[in-house]
This record gives sequence, C-alpha cells and structure tokens, in this order.
Amino acid sequence: MKYFKNLSVTTKIILIIFVATWSIHLFYSNIDFSFKEIGDPDRYFSAFDFYLNHDYNTTITKGSSYLYNLINHLFFKIFDDVKKAFLFTNIISQLLVLILGILLLIKVNRKINSKSFYAVLSIYVFNILSLKAFRYSNNDVFQTVFFMLIIFLFLIAYEKKTKYHYLFFIIGIICAICTLIRPTSQIIIVVVLFSIILLEFLKKSTIFSYSKSLLLFFVPLMSIVLMCHYPSIQEKGKLGFYDKNFNEGANWLQRNYLAVKKMEAGELPVHKNSIFRETPFSEVNQYLKKNGVASLPRNQKEFLMKDPMLVLKLSIYNLGFLSLKYFRFYGFLIIFPFMYLFTKPYISMRKYPLYVFLFAMLLISTIVLTLMEFRWVIGYDILLCICILISLKYFAHTKLQPKMPYVIKTSLILVSIFNILLTFFIKSSY
Repeated sequence: MKYFKNLSVTTKIILIIFVATWSIHLFYSNIDFSFKEIGDPDRYFSAFDFYLNHDYNTTITKGSSYLYNLINHLFFKIFDDVKKAFLFTNIISQLLVLILGILLLIKVNRKINSKSFYAVLSIYVFNILSLKAFRYSNNDVFQTVFFMLIIFLFLIAYEKKTKYHYLFFIIGIICAICTLIRPTSQIIIVVVLFSIILLEFLKKSTIFSYSKSLLLFFVPLMSIVLMCHYPSIQEKGKLGFYDKNFNEGANWLQRNYLAVKKMEAGELPVHKNSIFRETPFSEVNQYLKKNGVASLPRNQKEFLMKDPMLVLKLSIYNLGFLSLKYFRFYGFLIIFPFMYLFTKPYISMRKYPLYVFLFAMLLISTIVLTLMEFRWVIGYDILLCICILISLKYFAHTKLQPKMPYVIKTSLILVSIFNILLTFFIKSSY
C-alpha cells in the first residue's frame, strides 16, 4: 500500500474517476441480466444433457467439453437447474481468473517495485470484471483458469536458474487437461512449446536441458491425451473435442470463408454479425450445392492453399482489431512494451513475457481464419499487464521518466471516457 499512500491528490482523483466510470459501465451493461436468460449460442446445454445421459466413451467419442460438463454436473446436483449450474461454474471461473491475475501481478511487482502498480492492477481487475462470462454457457473463461495456472508455473521457472524442469511436467498435465475443455487448447500447447524453447534459449541452456524440458512436458501431455481421448481416437481417428458443427453438410470454416469473401467483395459489412446473422448454414449449403463441394475449403490447409492472400488479410485485420481493443482497455500504456521491445539488448530475459505475448497474438490472429472475437484471447492479457509493468519500470530510469505520470494519467482518463461513451452513447456488439 505504500505506493498508494504516496500518490498525488490528482492521481487519486483520476483513479477514483476510473473506478467510478467502470462501475457505472458494469452496472448498466448487466442491469438486464437474469440467470433464466443465459445465452447458449453454441448449444452447451444440449451437450450437457447428452453428457448426463451417456457414459464416458460415448460422450467423448461424440465430442465433449468433458471437464467443463463435469464441473457443471457438481453444481447441477446442488441446484437441480442447468442454467444455475453453468452460471455458478462461470462466475467462479471468472473470480479465479481475477484472483490468479492479481496474485501474478503482485508476484511480479515484488521483484520490480513499479510505482505504476495500482494503475495496471486497476485496469486488469476491471477488464476481467467486464468479461460477462456468467451471461453465457461458453467455456472460454473456464479454460482460462488453467491457462493462468500455466503462466504462474512459467513465472516460477523464469525466476529459477536451476531445478525448474519439473515444472514443465506439471504444465504438460495441465495442457492435457485443457484438451478436455476446448479445441483452443491446441493453441495453448503451441504457445507453451514456444515458451519452453524460448526460455531455454534465453537461459543459454545445454542441449541436455532442452531435451529434459521437452521430454518432461511431452510425456504427461501425450500419455494423458491418449488415455482420455482413446475412445474417440479409436473410432473417429481424432481427439474428442466438442464439435460446434451442428448441421450436416457445411462446417464452420466454410461458413466463415463464404462470409469473409462477401465482406471482401463489399457485399456485407466487415462485422462478426455478417457471419452469425447474414450467412446462415442454409445459405452455405445452397452455395455448395450450386458450386460443388470443392468450392469452399473444408479445413485450414485447404483455406491456406485456396486463398493465402485472404489468410494474410485476416491476420492483419485481427491484429489491428486486437490493438484497438487493447487500446480501449489500456490507453497509451500499450505503447511502452513495444518501445521496450526495441531497446538494447534486443534479446533479453526481461523481455521474455513480451516475446510470448506477441507470439500468441500473432498465432491466434492467423490461425482462427475468421474475424477475431476478443474472448478468444482471455488470459493472455495478464502477459500484457506484466509487460507494461516491466517496461514502465525500465523507462522510469530514462529521460522519459518525467513524462510517464502524464501518460499514465491520460490513459486512465481515456479509458474512463470510453466507459462513459460505451455506456450511454455508443452501442457496440464487439
């Protein structure tokens, strides 16, 4: 609390305004909420019903967010109500993400003692509170809890000079568990693999150390995945992920491709609703019937081969979308990590969280092959917060130091203005 006590009166007033505008925004954006009206766009309620009425082998073979359903089942036994079960699972998940993020920031700040800690902490807290995970049946935030645990373990490995390899064994277990939640666990695994290799590189490790880390990661990962997904692998030749392709014929990737091509041609506005509302599966199936099954790509490989320029355009668009979203939440503070990236030495252990964050954003922006939804990057923003803290600490010892308080205050004011605009004047579905 020492930094908070030493804040100027002006800074304290700005923080109070920041908290007040966020509180108003959260209140008005949830004033109409009722647990009886929990959204279920991806039909998780139906999947939960299937889980309740079938054994493990049948459920995982069909495709299931099995661990998510397992936790929902615990609350279902308490409340005997599906919507309340999902509500409590997602509320608790959101609170856990909040608590784990706060603990991570406190842990980082103990090392660097940044005077900007409370500003960054306040931003993170309200970002997580604004997620509205409890309003929907989606399992994004539930998986984020496990991703936050992975980040916590990496932070410990980052700080240790020796005897850190066992942490990758635990991370491998958690990654395997994530495959029982969402297909996006595959992205987490790629990010984790990149993070392990990069960490060993920055530590200037030996080949033996590299091998030990990768082996300890892959052994539990592969063993648990094969064991848990064996029924689906045996019958269908793939992992038992929950499949949101509810209709026979066209799949989601084909729907996304057709809608994005229409946006590219100017026939539809560049907005996610152009996919969800303006390009129904019935239209995609008609298109396939008229133009042939090969007219739309069925998987990522076909998408890339058919239209590599569109992949590039989508990647650039998604990176731009993420930049604007982060600017909405962080203001000008997002500039500092990128400035820090280009300081000497260019390759530095202190920049490790930034390298991982940038890799993850580039990977997700490219691999989704559709318009980005911000909920897909939940959890990664804690890395951005850590990067902001580290970069602010660095620039506090440079000629930029006199200007930094003004940038921080301006950012908090800017976010406060965004809160008011989005509460009373601008209606956005993004």
